[in-house]
Amino acid sequence: MLSGESIEETKGMHMKIAKKINILLCDDIRQEQGNKLSFMGVYGCKIILDHIPAIFPKLCICVMLTGIVTAFSRVDVALILPNAKTIPLAISGPPDVTCGGNHNLGIIVSPARITSAGKAKIELRFDGEKKPSVIHHFEIVEKQS
Repeated sequence: MLSGESIEETKGMHMKIAKKINILLCDDIRQEQGNKLSFMGVYGCKIILDHIPAIFPKLCICVMLTGIVTAFSRVDVALILPNAKTIPLAISGPPDVTCGGNHNLGIIVSPARITSAGKAKIELRFDGEKKPSVIHHFEIVEKQS
């Protein structure tokens, strides 16, 4: 969600990674001149599909960290789709993460197979946490004829 309103930072014994975290789902992320990012086919809190099952050639996840509070070296991402096995994605943290700085993480799931409509989520765990620090909720919906 562009505004980050569907993001939940879990409470308790988990790391606070950044002052602000936004997650964006889209069809493609492109690096442009001047250190700019372009997002193609941006989804809101619902991904509306003509037909289910469906296959996305790519589903991109951009995690935008603003005001990093805790440096990290690894991010475990879990993409949890309706009635499907969790898709685990482990990525190395960027080598230049500094407290107070900002950083964007681009993650590509290719292909992304959608087998059913329903609630979905992305969970982020930093540096081997047992429980997710951040959960982003969204929904997959089949378009009504």
